[in-house]
Amino acid sequence: MQHHFLKSAPKAGKWLVALILLFFCASCAGLGPSKPQDYKAQALLEMLNKKNAEQYAFNGAGRFGIKEHGSGMSGRILWMGIAPDKLRVEMLNPFGQPIVSASSDGSRVYAFDRAQGRFYTRPKGRGDLESILGIAISVSDMVLLFSGRVPVTGSRARMAAGPEQTTQLEIVDFWGNTRQSFLFDDDFSRVLETTVYSSAKTPAWTAVLNHAGEKAMPDIKVHDTKGREFFLEGERFDATAQVDLAGFVLQPPGK
Repeated sequence: MQHHFLKSAPKAGKWLVALILLFFCASCAGLGPSKPQDYKAQALLEMLNKKNAEQYAFNGAGRFGIKEHGSGMSGRILWMGIAPDKLRVEMLNPFGQPIVSASSDGSRVYAFDRAQGRFYTRPKGRGDLESILGIAISVSDMVLLFSGRVPVTGSRARMAAGPEQTTQLEIVDFWGNTRQSFLFDDDFSRVLETTVYSSAKTPAWTAVLNHAGEKAMPDIKVHDTKGREFFLEGERFDATAQVDLAGFVLQPPGK
């Protein structure tokens, strides 16, 4: 009898482990967002992703402003780009003289502060444009904004009640935490505002898109919770531009 018990013990142990794992997985299943599929949220998410997947070169011209705690600068700006991560901007003072040149060729970022005579380059990473535009935002996200589109940070979507009982689209992580929110116009054809979160309930930055008038792309204001702001007012935009790839590699002065 004792021999039979010892022989069957390993088999019983395997069943016990299996039951524990089954219970654990069943418990975890309720921690993520609700499983019933939100078809409206998925349709809106697919619409945004489809628009962002369009690969076209673009350029534009307009006005810009950078503010931080009441101080900053403004002037004219020229830009060109190719999604997902090629961008070139030229910031000019109100008299048309160059102030700052910055670019990304997809693997590195470059910047030349003409006032201080300072040039630098480094591998592309998260928050690359903080030292240039004042906002800790990635090149890929800013490329989309400079082309009149909106970044999307994930693939789990749901509809939720927003400010003043308006309905908004939310991107959530596995645990149901909001990673990004979108406010749309009345017929859900345009994004009016989006906020990206660096962690649960902590906004990294918010972009407000102004579609007033007949402009080819909206005016954009990007701000964070530290009082920093960048705005772009487009005067000309071309989504069928011919763009020279060499222009995304910024050369040091004198070369």
